[in-house]
Amino acid sequence: MTSSIESVQSPWVRFLAHLFVIFVAWTIFIKYLFPIGFAMANNEA
Repeated sequence: MTSSIESVQSPWVRFLAHLFVIFVAWTIFIKYLFPIGFAMANNEA
């Protein structure tokens, strides 16, 4: 039973894990790094 689950689960879990990491990195960039960089570029920080 575990072998059939692993054969179906492995590619999808790997894909979803990478997608989740990309979404988290994008969210951190948009929420924190982009506003800080924008403020520093406009001499507001």
